[in-house]
Amino acid sequence: MVSVIASVDPASRFVPIRGPHGMRPRLLLAEDSKAARVLTAALLNRMGCDVDAVEHGQDAVEHAQDSQYDLILLDIEMPILDGVSAALQIRALGGDAGRTPLMALSAFLADSAQTDSWRNAFDHAIPKPAGRDELRAAIQAILDSRLDQIAPQNEEPLLPQGTEPIVDWDVASEIQSHIPRAQWLEIVMTAETEIMACISVLRTDLASPAKRAHKIKGIAASFGLLRLAAEAQRIESCGFGNLRDLKKQADEIMTLAVLSTDHLRAHNGTSRDLRHA
Repeated sequence: MVSVIASVDPASRFVPIRGPHGMRPRLLLAEDSKAARVLTAALLNRMGCDVDAVEHGQDAVEHAQDSQYDLILLDIEMPILDGVSAALQIRALGGDAGRTPLMALSAFLADSAQTDSWRNAFDHAIPKPAGRDELRAAIQAILDSRLDQIAPQNEEPLLPQGTEPIVDWDVASEIQSHIPRAQWLEIVMTAETEIMACISVLRTDLASPAKRAHKIKGIAASFGLLRLAAEAQRIESCGFGNLRDLKKQADEIMTLAVLSTDHLRAHNGTSRDLRHA
């Protein structure tokens, strides 16, 4: 059943939204009003989110099909394809796209008759116009719930067997043995930022994906991120004939990059066996 989120803790006002594994969450916003779309997207960006903004439901369905999002926000009343129809089509995509949390934005939440017509299409709903605090609290609650479902605490993610270890801990330990813990975390964050910037460009750079993959490979190798380096090498050596395939590869390597840098961030300077990691 759809949950309506309206209350908020004022203390959350200046805290950035936290995405999976501490990364900036990626959101899709569909809103037909240009002014509202620009304003809401800017607000979400200031909250720490990366936002793709579109003007109707059909665009939202196509974006959901081509890219991975942590949350999709849909206005109910839109031309070409309304929010309810868009939500149902996104659900019908199946896979990760079909499981993406959907939030309804509507001025009619107080009207139960209106609510009955679309409550089963969405996971969450928030009144429109939504204030900054209400919107931030709702999104954070959804992302926290999503992370608990995807990666329960104290449970290692299942990874393919017979592939390279995520990290060469001998390399990582050698690097960290020469620098303080705080500086180590800063260096890992810098490397993560550079890798994510390369991936962001890679998603749309059909002309020269090898160049971006080569840079990712170099950074990964410097930190002993064996599996990430191997995947970047594979992308570097492949040719991509269409943007959809390239985006899929970029999304996959982004997931691996987040996992790899999370391992580095948690590293305490001692080697460990990753054969079962």
